[in-house]
Amino acid sequence: MVSRNFDAYMDGSEPAYNVSKVCPADEDLSKLFAEEMEAEYPMVCTGINVTADSFYASQGRTDRANFDDRNDSLVDDICAAHPTASSCEMETFLLFHLAHCSREGAAKIRAASAAIIVANRHTSDVASGEVITDAERKGGVAALKALVRLPL
Repeated sequence: MVSRNFDAYMDGSEPAYNVSKVCPADEDLSKLFAEEMEAEYPMVCTGINVTADSFYASQGRTDRANFDDRNDSLVDDICAAHPTASSCEMETFLLFHLAHCSREGAAKIRAASAAIIVANRHTSDVASGEVITDAERKGGVAALKALVRLPL
């Protein structure tokens, strides 16, 4: 989880961003999900997701003219620390952390995730509506097939 360190902007303390340890997905569910995704959709990339507390500065976007973001090296620093980082969004870490904190037994939560990359920050490519709809359908089918295969 990447979160803005608000104190750094008030008192000059460092670092400007806090980066939590990785909170992994359920290994078995992730493996099944990846297998089903690869069978449904040939463009599957596996790796860790980086969850940020906003869509802007914590994800490396800058607006130097209007904001003191202090994030010039944030994405590079995260990628250096976590070479398998392959996506960035705002939801997954909290869901994985909830699953991590759930108790064994009937209430144990198992979590995995997938993301459709709509916009590629490095190339500025944006997926078409048709590509997104196709990926959503195939990803949904893959998720359901993975859940069916998961031993309870």
